[in-house]
Amino acid sequence: TSFTVTVSEQQPQGLDSGICGERVSYRLDHSGVLTISGQGAMKDYSLGYVVQDDGTIDVQCNYPWLSHADDIRRIVVEEGVTGIGKFAFYGLRNVTDIALADSVTILGESCLRACDKLTSLFLPTGVSVLGEECMFNCPGLQTIEVAEDNAAYASVEGVLYTKDKRTLLKCPEAKEGSVGVDNSTVIIGEWAFDNCMKVTEVILPVSVTTIESFAFSNCRSIASIFILPNVRKIEASAFRYWQSSQEIRFIEMARPGAEWSDNWNRDCQAAVLWNAEQYAMG
Repeated sequence: TSFTVTVSEQQPQGLDSGICGERVSYRLDHSGVLTISGQGAMKDYSLGYVVQDDGTIDVQCNYPWLSHADDIRRIVVEEGVTGIGKFAFYGLRNVTDIALADSVTILGESCLRACDKLTSLFLPTGVSVLGEECMFNCPGLQTIEVAEDNAAYASVEGVLYTKDKRTLLKCPEAKEGSVGVDNSTVIIGEWAFDNCMKVTEVILPVSVTTIESFAFSNCRSIASIFILPNVRKIEASAFRYWQSSQEIRFIEMARPGAEWSDNWNRDCQAAVLWNAEQYAMG
């Protein structure tokens, strides 16, 4: 009696897969799509420092897809996942797109930081908490959009605000040209325009009273900015790394206000013009 045994060779299902939360898993396919699925929040991750043989220091994150970091092109977070862990996608420099399910409520600290090629970000209905620096150092980010029925945040012309628009939270770093701040805005948030080196003008409405620390840090393409007398508070290093060719023009103000930080212009070489003229007309 003879037997014929047929062996079915299955192709690998992906480059990598595993666990990234108590009830959350990941899968990376051959096209570079990293899919996060399951129920609940992802794990938090952290940075480490590796000294190379030549003495240079590499910054690495301890997420499980580290060995395939440069292969990841797109991230899909499926329905059921509620939180993106701290540093979860830090430094994934080839990611151009991320899709977040409505179930996501939290973007953890630095979770999208240093995603160099990410060009746009859409915050769905459920997102209510943005961790510190969650979308910083993304030099390709051109627009941040928000679902209309999101209760915590809003977007105006691709710029991120709180829902009531009282605080401007983040201008994407690759935004170009002139930015007109919404007429409801009271606070320009900490780091709001940090590294927006393609923004050439920011127009502040009379509603703005507070400019927080580092708000306009490293905005090197703004020739001049007009600060209206309604601004009662400017915090430390608000104009950090401005150059001597730039100007800060204070309208109907002869000196710093009582609530200003003593270090409001620390690390700033821009020319400061008191009692400057209002915008040129015509």
